[in-house]
Amino acid sequence: MLRDLLDSEPEPRATWSTGIGALDVLLGGGFSRGRLWVVTGAPSSGKSTLLTQFAYELGVHHGWAVDYFSSSADHPDLTRARFLSRAVRRAAAPGSLVVVPRDGDERAAPEVEALRSARISVSTGGGFCVESLDATEGQNRCLIVDDPEGKHPPVLDSTARQALRGAASAGDLVIVSVPRSLCLEHMPPPHPSEAPKMTSRPERLREEWAAVADLVVEISAAPLASGHLTVWQNRWGPLAGVDVTYEPHRSRFVG
Repeated sequence: MLRDLLDSEPEPRATWSTGIGALDVLLGGGFSRGRLWVVTGAPSSGKSTLLTQFAYELGVHHGWAVDYFSSSADHPDLTRARFLSRAVRRAAAPGSLVVVPRDGDERAAPEVEALRSARISVSTGGGFCVESLDATEGQNRCLIVDDPEGKHPPVLDSTARQALRGAASAGDLVIVSVPRSLCLEHMPPPHPSEAPKMTSRPERLREEWAAVADLVVEISAAPLASGHLTVWQNRWGPLAGVDVTYEPHRSRFVG
């Protein structure tokens, strides 16, 4: 029996591009069903932009049903502007709306039409429900929750975390953003006598997220600048990382 297991080839997992080529290579193709992603990083590092980018890629380019719960800190117009800027190639600024181009703009028209017909359900503020989207039977579905603090039920609650884990285990792709301070922690020094000698300590995932997350993507980027994505797949340390560049006229990261 053991020989049969060792000789058998695992079935290839279907994947869909994240829109960031280097990240696709690192992950063996990109998104896949039945996974729980956690996106973390410092304030203003680009977490919301990255989640909006993922929602657009899945809903518009791959035809998934996407249920997107935006950050309570973002104005609804800014969330809408981020989506539209992907299609019309104009930067999304806080408090502004991106104007849909005239019919004569042939370059943007197909993307705008694809965005209009995409099954992306956007909710701003308030609570979220793991089973809220009425997806067609057999259709790929993604649940995205941005900035869970302040939402009801709070994602940091163990019951909500298990509900998200359950949705992923049932075949959905689940992506949730978590503040860095609530996702990663410093590892204590092996001996108290070594503490003064150490200028920096390695980090690990906090137990509550190590128990439910399949993948953690940490984004390190200054606003409107280049950055770095570090991918964690276990509680002790990062797997690898990729460099990314922010394109403000498309509200997206590329790499």
